[in-house]
Amino acid sequence: MSSQRGRYKPKSEKPFNPDEPIVMSQFAKIVGHNKSSIMRLVDRGKLIADENKKIIPSVFQNAMYVQRSLICADRILHTDKEQQQRDKEILFAIRTRTPLPAPAEVYNYENMRMSTEDKFFIYELGFSDEDTGEFYPIAEYSKHPKGEYELTILPTDHAVTFIMQKGVIQNVNIDYEACSDELYMRLKS
Repeated sequence: MSSQRGRYKPKSEKPFNPDEPIVMSQFAKIVGHNKSSIMRLVDRGKLIADENKKIIPSVFQNAMYVQRSLICADRILHTDKEQQQRDKEILFAIRTRTPLPAPAEVYNYENMRMSTEDKFFIYELGFSDEDTGEFYPIAEYSKHPKGEYELTILPTDHAVTFIMQKGVIQNVNIDYEACSDELYMRLKS
């Protein structure tokens, strides 16, 4: 029996800032535990939450818990290389207290959030190295109400052109030739 709801669309991961409070469910996702376990740890005083029940990852007690959770043998043995790389990036961000951008995903106009008067969403567009997973941005894009959009091509040594139709990117030309590599996006802010 097939589902009537259509194909599942996963939500994009948000950028990670270790100094910003996050909800318990997001913290639970980062450490690979369920939300109820995190709530019990907060109630027992093992994790520190603010008055809004949000957790700041860079607080020493919380940072130590993240570190123990991400570098335990069970976690390392049962996660793929992408998740292990993300875990390393999160640990580095917490240790250095530097924000971490969201991971890159294949470009999909429908998955991009629309900016409002209160929130402005900027996406970096670019290409990802299959071997290293490193993301190379070539442009910034934001989607606005009433079909408006904003595209800024970042400085580069190459001529970059975007072929668009009604705000949706159809193709990318680099040095006047169509690029066959898959276009990726990641939420910048």
